[in-house]
Amino acid sequence: MIDKIGQRCTGCYACVSACPKQCIRMVEDKEGFWYPRIDPAACVKCNLCEKACPVLSPLENRRTREDVAAYALIHRDEDVRRKSSSGGAFSALASAVLRQGGVVFGAAFDENFEVRHIAVTEEKELDRLRGSKYVQSRIGDCYVQAKQCLDAGRLVYFSGTACQTSGLLGFLGKDYPNLLTQDLICHGVPSPMAWRKYVQLRERLARAKTERVFFRDKAHGWKNWHLRMDFRDGSFYELSQFKHPYIIAYLRGICSRPCCYACDFKDRYRLADFTLADLWGVDNLLPGINDDKGVSLLLVNSGKAAAFLEKISASVRLYPLDFDAAVKENGALVASETHNPNREAFLKELRRRPFDVVAGKYQGEYTLERRLRWFARRALGNKRYEKIFHN
Repeated sequence: MIDKIGQRCTGCYACVSACPKQCIRMVEDKEGFWYPRIDPAACVKCNLCEKACPVLSPLENRRTREDVAAYALIHRDEDVRRKSSSGGAFSALASAVLRQGGVVFGAAFDENFEVRHIAVTEEKELDRLRGSKYVQSRIGDCYVQAKQCLDAGRLVYFSGTACQTSGLLGFLGKDYPNLLTQDLICHGVPSPMAWRKYVQLRERLARAKTERVFFRDKAHGWKNWHLRMDFRDGSFYELSQFKHPYIIAYLRGICSRPCCYACDFKDRYRLADFTLADLWGVDNLLPGINDDKGVSLLLVNSGKAAAFLEKISASVRLYPLDFDAAVKENGALVASETHNPNREAFLKELRRRPFDVVAGKYQGEYTLERRLRWFARRALGNKRYEKIFHN
C-alpha cells in the first residue's frame, strides 16, 4: 500500500495525482512533511498509485555518458542574472518555452510565504519562479495540469527536484515529445514547518507581515549570498548564509526530509532533460569568467534538451565544460546529505518553541572552521573532501 512507504516517501504527489477515485490525500506529519493517507472505504485497489510512485516503481534510466553534455551559462540580461540564484539558466529556458506559447511549472511563494508549484504562461510572471527556495514545495495538482497541457499539444517545461520530476514522469507513464523536464543538484528539502516557524519569528521581531523573500540575494556577491526578507512596513532583514540560522540549519542537514539522507534519485546521469546548479568550481574550470554575479552549471541530459539549446543561444553565453570535471566540483549530484544527529530533537522541540531558541540550542554557529570546510568541499568535491578531512 502506498501509505506504508514510510520514510522513503518523497512527498511528490504522484500517488495523489494518479488515483482515479481521489481517495488519497497528503497529511502533514509532526515534522512538517507530507505523507499519503488512503481512505480504505473508497480505494478499489487498482494499484495505480504504486505504479506512479517513483520510489516503489522506479523508472529505468538508460542515460549514458554519451547522452550528457555540461556547460557554464551566463544570461546576457544583467537584470535577469541579478534576480537569479546563479547565472540565469532557468530564466533562459523558461522564457524560450513561453515564447512558443508553452507553460512553465515551478516553485513559488504563496500569500503565506509557503512554497507551492504553480503554472506560469507569461514572462511577467517568471519572477515568482526565479531564485532558490530552500523549503519543500507542495506539488498539489500540477502533475494533472501538466498532463492536460501536454495532451492539448502545448509545450511544457517542468522544474523541480529530482524526486519531483521523477514523480511527474511516473504519473504520466509515457514520454511526451512536447515535455521538457529540469531538475536540480539538490542538497535536500527542509521542513515546511521549520520555514513557517522561522517566518513567524521574523514577523514577530519586525512587528510586520512579510512582503517579499529572497533566499539568495546577491547584493553582497554570488559567493556571499544573503537571505533577505522585506516587510510591509518598508523595513527589511538580511543576513549572510554563513550567519543565518535558517540557512545554517539547511546546510547542516538538521531539518531535511528523512528520504534526503538516502536519496533514491542521486545519479550522474539524470532522467530529467536538464539539470541545473551553481557552478561553484568555476575558478578551476574557467578561470577569468567569474565576476561574482553568478554562473550556472547546465547539464544537458537528452537529445531533446540538446536540440532545445539553440532556442536560448541568443540570450546566454555558453561555455562547454568537461563533464567529469564539472560534476567533480558538485558532489551533491551523486551524494546524499549527511544525517545530523541533532535532527530529530531539533524538529521535535521546534514544534513547541520559537525558531531562534531551538536553533541556538541544537545547531550552534557557523564558525570560521565550518566556513573553511564549506569552501573546501566546494573546491575539492565531496570525495576528495571526505578523504582529506575524515581520514
